[in-house]
Amino acid sequence: MLRRFWHDRKGVISIETAFVLPVFLFLVFSGIEFGLVLYQRSVIESTVHDIARLALTGDTYGEDISRDEFLEELIDERINGALLTGGEFELETRFYDGLEELDGPGTVSQSSFGGRNQIVRYRISYVYDYLTPMGNLYADSTGQLTIQSTAFVKNERF
Repeated sequence: MLRRFWHDRKGVISIETAFVLPVFLFLVFSGIEFGLVLYQRSVIESTVHDIARLALTGDTYGEDISRDEFLEELIDERINGALLTGGEFELETRFYDGLEELDGPGTVSQSSFGGRNQIVRYRISYVYDYLTPMGNLYADSTGQLTIQSTAFVKNERF
């Protein structure tokens, strides 16, 4: 009777699929998620550099909107429109009056983009929650990855 089962090939594909399919799907979805992380990192980096470039000029953006309101709307539009996992982002702004102060803590602000002739550090932080178990290889103990981007500029004499 065992000899008959040993030579019977019915159902072999089902068994092979049961072994291979989970590994294949894990690799496919992990690759997709890795691409999402790279995309979100790119969005955050381009946003912080665009904010720094726009903020340093001190330009006015119309009579009914201030510079700070314009930049906050731009951040909201770019980041919230592109981040797919629904996490929160944080913009931190630090001001320095000169190069010698860069080693110090600077003045922290959550709402302003610096004054004339100040050196300003912009940092956007975003906590990414992994969707697949593959992320646990790169994440901290909570299964999250913090994506940060920083830009330094010296505001013009506006």
